[in-house]
Amino acid sequence: MEVQDGMNFWIILFLVFGLLSCSENGQSSDNVLTVPESSFNDSLCQSSSSANSENKGKDDDATMQIFCGFAQKGLFEQGSKIYLLSLDAKGDLDTLEVDSTYDRYGRFSISLAASHSANAVIAVIGKDYSMVWNNVLGGLDTLYGTPNESAKSFNVNILTHFEFLRTRELVQNQGTTFDEAKKQAFNELLRVLNMQSYADSIWAMGGFSALNIFGSNHFDGMLIASTLILDSHLETVGAIFAKTGTLPDSIRISLSENAYGMERHRLSGDVIEYSTLDYVDNTLFNWKQSFLKDTSNGSLDYYLSVAPYKVYLENFWQTGLALDKCNKESEKLVLKARNDKYYICKEEMLEGYRIVWMVASELEKNTFDAPCDSNDFYSHVGTLDSALYVCKDGVWRTATEYERKWGLCSDSAQGVIRTTENFDYVCRGKSWILKQESLTDLRDSSVYAYMRALDVYWFIENVRYKDSLYTWVASKEACPEGTHLPSENEWQALFKLLDPELAYGFGLTKNYDFSWWWTATEESDSTAVTAQAAELRRMSPNEKRRLEKYTYPYNKEKRLAVRCILD
Repeated sequence: MEVQDGMNFWIILFLVFGLLSCSENGQSSDNVLTVPESSFNDSLCQSSSSANSENKGKDDDATMQIFCGFAQKGLFEQGSKIYLLSLDAKGDLDTLEVDSTYDRYGRFSISLAASHSANAVIAVIGKDYSMVWNNVLGGLDTLYGTPNESAKSFNVNILTHFEFLRTRELVQNQGTTFDEAKKQAFNELLRVLNMQSYADSIWAMGGFSALNIFGSNHFDGMLIASTLILDSHLETVGAIFAKTGTLPDSIRISLSENAYGMERHRLSGDVIEYSTLDYVDNTLFNWKQSFLKDTSNGSLDYYLSVAPYKVYLENFWQTGLALDKCNKESEKLVLKARNDKYYICKEEMLEGYRIVWMVASELEKNTFDAPCDSNDFYSHVGTLDSALYVCKDGVWRTATEYERKWGLCSDSAQGVIRTTENFDYVCRGKSWILKQESLTDLRDSSVYAYMRALDVYWFIENVRYKDSLYTWVASKEACPEGTHLPSENEWQALFKLLDPELAYGFGLTKNYDFSWWWTATEESDSTAVTAQAAELRRMSPNEKRRLEKYTYPYNKEKRLAVRCILD
């Protein structure tokens, strides 16, 4: 199956940010959900099982029960093997029948004799599509499931698999009866996933085998969330759960961190990358749309409805990391989680301006409980490290290199000059700023500020003698007496010294647009070298400031700005 891009994906992104609060938080506060009268499978079972039986030429037998359903972790490929097994009192498995999935959605139907229905096991072995990337990854996967006797249909999924592993362990090594073991495994798995309050409702539906990733209700959403939680650690976690019926804290924390990371968007340069869950939404949407079209069971509701799963995924990692609910009332709260990391509840642009838990920066975790309601500077030494933080206008920030080196720019330090190898600084107001001097252009009495960079003194504003923009030929005569147009090499030497803050101080960047200046370096009869600089717009307050700066040849007849340096 191919991922369908384009319009479908943007619909999903709209649902992620625009409808999240409606679809994901729709369950009642007491965790009571309405049990649907039928599962997603039920309307499909009769036609699919009879069609498949006809294809195999089997006669109808009143003593036989036909199970139909889906093999789902992702979707198992057509032709994946389906084994009908029987679990005896010792926990051993006997093969009764072998069949295979008959379409690209992992559907199957298999006959079960009434005499074997009480301890039947269905296994699927094949390759399955990733719920994230919609492609086949790795080798063969094996999933097991044990149908409830009353089930009309049966899906093999990651929950039935874990339930079977534990059931078999209880029967084989602890002498538990099949029915008791299955119910115990069912409840233990829901406790691991923090979904135990829904146990009665899910059991009434027919257990885990009634859940379907194509479905649209909250219970189907629990299956999707559980698959995302458990899939990446299937063998390891499955073996531990089978033996103990629970998971150690280290595994819970690891699974919680992984689930948390699925929700978060990240920056790549100045581009917001899709989160893992954006891809999951897109994949599920396209799987469901394709399936419903192929089976003529589609409706608008189904096309636009992926089962709500994010609330259960979020509940899992929040509980696993021991984080409280994050909302307007807890905004700015910082907590140390069970993984020894600090998280802050805050509004985050990358997450659609929702209030969410984000990993706290060093500044946030060291100052969240320190008062900062002043309109003046004062320092605070972090309690978790030796960093110096400064409160300015009611907001904490990290101290600059020079504040750490020379102290705060206080009233007593006004006018004090400090010199570094590259630049000169002076204490003005409440900050250490680049020291400026001035030069008067005798031609028109214009005054220009300049600053030192290494041993060169640069204008920090454009020349405005008779005009503000010049052709390259005119630029060579634009600088006042005692100054000259800098060469390409002189511009490059300056660029090497500058970061975004310094570039702004030298007046080279503003409004996130590129500024252009002529250099004195000629490229050809028709071109000369220009210098260009711009600070790139940040997509998040947490993103580091970035400066683009380079030299490039340009048509001499174009009119550009001019900067000068002292002779």
